[in-house]
Amino acid sequence: ALSLPEKIMPEPELIKISRSKSVDKGSVLINKAYGEYLAGNYGSAEKNYLLVLNNLPGNRDALLGLAAISLNKGDVRQAYVHYLEVLRLYPGDSVAEAALINFTDNEGSSRSESILKTFLQSEPDNSFLHYSLARLFAAQTRWPEAQVSFFDAHRIESSNADYAFNLAISLEHIGQRQSAINYYNVALDLVDNSAASFATSGFDRAVAISRINALSNQADTR
Repeated sequence: ALSLPEKIMPEPELIKISRSKSVDKGSVLINKAYGEYLAGNYGSAEKNYLLVLNNLPGNRDALLGLAAISLNKGDVRQAYVHYLEVLRLYPGDSVAEAALINFTDNEGSSRSESILKTFLQSEPDNSFLHYSLARLFAAQTRWPEAQVSFFDAHRIESSNADYAFNLAISLEHIGQRQSAINYYNVALDLVDNSAASFATSGFDRAVAISRINALSNQADTR
């Protein structure tokens, strides 16, 4: 059996983008880019986000979208630049702040934890902030706290397969075997039933299946 995963998934969940709710030309392009991104068509998505910036310089949704695409392409440096640009134009933006916190290692983790908790006081229903805090706890092997925050992220955004997957990992670490199996299955179901490509989900499907098998075998031997 595979050993228990020690780390939660890394960079993919730095990704946080949105679609526009308005109906102007810029929002049409944003929604088109968002759809292309979800389908894994990063080239087309990038092209449309750049068109948005040509029409609406400094548009927050477009910058966050380009940061997400950069991460999927493995260009962490460029993603960092985009997030910094968001913060330059929108000081205190919680999504960009949380993303930059996720780029850092454990140094300054106390400050990062404080920042995330402060953001959550004003944005308690922001799933990405809960997820970022959970990742911080997990990096410090504070698994009970990580599990609570992963659960909050999943509760708020139950359609996110990555949140369910990492919740399962945290449940394993605190000895909740059956619950972990359940959430690994939830993660797999979300990916299987999603219109998005596997590229937009950061976890390894084979790992989830292997963990389910390993945990089921442990239960059978009891």
